Amino acid sequence: MARDPLKVLSVVRQRAVDQRRQALAACLAAEAAAGDRIRRLEEAVRLDQARADAAPDPLLFHDIFLATRRHWRTEQQVSRVALAEAGHQAEDARAALAAARLAAEAVDRLIAERAAAAQAEADRRAQHVLDDIARGLRK
Repeated sequence: MARDPLKVLSVVRQRAVDQRRQALAACLAAEAAAGDRIRRLEEAVRLDQARADAAPDPLLFHDIFLATRRHWRTEQQVSRVALAEAGHQAEDARAALAAARLAAEAVDRLIAERAAAAQAEADRRAQHVLDDIARGLRK
C-alpha cells in the first residue's frame, strides 16, 4: 500500500510544530527561572541591608556585609545576562514555531486543495455518467 507523500509530510510538519512548541516552552521556563532568581537575589539584598541596619555595632560586620552585597550584586548581573539570553532564545523559538506552523498549514492547505480538486473531478465524472444514462434513455 503506497502512502500519500503529502500526508506523510503533514505528519512530519506537525511533529516539527510540536518540537518547536516544546522548545519554546523550555525557553519560557528558563526565562521565568532567571526572573525568579533575580527577584530572590533582590530580596536577599534587602534582607542583608536590613540586617546591616539592625546590627548593634555597624562597623563590627561592615566588611562581611560589603562582601556579601558584592556577591549578591555579581549574582544579579549574571542572572540579568541569563534573563536577557533566555529572552533572545524565546524570541528565536517563537519565530521558529511560527515558521513551523506556517509550513504545516501550507501542507494542510495543499492537501485540502487536492482533495477538493479530486472531489470536483469525481463529481464531474459522475455527472458525465448521469448525462450518458439520460441520453441513452432518450433514444
